[in-house]
Amino acid sequence: MTTAATAGSIQSAGHSIQTADAEKHLSIDGGMTVTETISCADGYFATSGGFLADAVDDGDVSSVFVTTSKLSGLASWTVVIRNDNDVRAQGKLKVSCVALTTAAVQDKHSHGFTATDAVKHGPFSKTGASLECGTGQIPYAVGYETSVPVNLRRAWVDAKAGTADLAVEFIDDKATVTYSARCLDAAMTSPRAKDAPAVVATDVAESFAAGEGITEGNIACPSNTVSLTPSFSFEADLGLAFLGSDPRGTQRMFRFANPFDEATDTTIGVTCIGAAPAAADPVQKITINPKATKNSGNSTVKVEVSCVFKCAVTVKLYGRWAGSQVIAVGKATVGAGGTKFVTLKPKSAFWKDWVLKNSAGTVEAVAGSKKATQDITFLAP
Repeated sequence: MTTAATAGSIQSAGHSIQTADAEKHLSIDGGMTVTETISCADGYFATSGGFLADAVDDGDVSSVFVTTSKLSGLASWTVVIRNDNDVRAQGKLKVSCVALTTAAVQDKHSHGFTATDAVKHGPFSKTGASLECGTGQIPYAVGYETSVPVNLRRAWVDAKAGTADLAVEFIDDKATVTYSARCLDAAMTSPRAKDAPAVVATDVAESFAAGEGITEGNIACPSNTVSLTPSFSFEADLGLAFLGSDPRGTQRMFRFANPFDEATDTTIGVTCIGAAPAAADPVQKITINPKATKNSGNSTVKVEVSCVFKCAVTVKLYGRWAGSQVIAVGKATVGAGGTKFVTLKPKSAFWKDWVLKNSAGTVEAVAGSKKATQDITFLAP
């Protein structure tokens, strides 16, 4: 049993959504039922997963049943696989993952994803269910759990409607099926909530004729988006078996097994996401109040400084202009969107003469690569 991972990212309007797919090779002896789990890397959440059946040693690949395929926690995917053949079956356990935050840009600010559980609505039966997300949410991580052999024939996400529809076919005995999905908030988190970008979802779908034997259909996300979750659907009682899906770069592959010589019509799809910026996505900026204050003993100066994002700032007071004699220096950490009075202490032998004779000066504030300069005047203590 081996595990492999692939990673990638898309750059959308300055916000890079990072992905990391993982897989585990499985070998299931004939007549055995196994439970396996695969997890995302630290800092990622799972968006879809499942078992992709590859081959059976002189057996029937459609007799390998996935009785459970669902999200475990927030970053893992669990399957229960039953091999009703007398010989070994092989395949891969897959999970697709997205980073919890976009890649840091503009002085290390990033945006985070948040999500909740979907709720059931409408008619509910053992064979199918419709799950609903709230306003401004996108369904993903669609899964199910039961105790008997089934063939999943529909797992369809409608991002615009905020719904996920699922249906199974029972092979022999019937049992209760629990269906599940998560709901991704379209509004991302931000250091300043009003500047948060939005998750933009696009559903892509097309018809696919599954011919005799094992066939594969592929569908791609638009440029500058990543795959969130796959969708597929076909009618009941057609003999068709869904063998799993596989993220392949910018595409999603779907694998089916058809025992008949006549092709069976299916629909395959994928929900893709990108990050659109807010109307005014923030950048780091340092602002210096042009009014400063000397203390009563003329031993220090207080300068008011603000930063868009949290910053560790060094403030220097110059006697005449920036770059001339440094008279006083102070350091402070300013919270995101906050303001702080920075106390500047003398750093020059000229301080006593300057502080008594001057009512103006130039202040320079530096935080990382950002710098601001401001001519100031002093208020009475």
